[in-house]
Amino acid sequence: MYRVVKELQRKEPKKKILVDSGHGITTNEKIQTEIVKKFFRDQFHNEKEEMIKEVKPMKMQRAFTSTDIEKAVKRLKTGKSARIEELNSELIKYGPQTICEGIAEIYNIMAETGEPQQKSKKEY
Repeated sequence: MYRVVKELQRKEPKKKILVDSGHGITTNEKIQTEIVKKFFRDQFHNEKEEMIKEVKPMKMQRAFTSTDIEKAVKRLKTGKSARIEELNSELIKYGPQTICEGIAEIYNIMAETGEPQQKSKKEY
């Protein structure tokens, strides 16, 4: 008996409608999908915008300092697993001051040359 009452009280879910200024109202899922795709394509893909220009390497007006690196390092989350580099944030965060100095030096060299550095000039 409960099963019969439950079936009688069950309501069909309402079809979701989507309003499009060009087409009006639709309940067709395929058309809805196309409307949503078009909306986001128009929002995020503007053909009139120029591509981001490539920045040529040059010496920075204000070079990175170890203090800049320390501020950024303090904001790192701890307890996260290492990525491919196998370098945990804890190693930098709780390491000696010379680590931040080395990172600052590497960043400054990279900004000037445009090439990623494997090692700094000094061995720390």
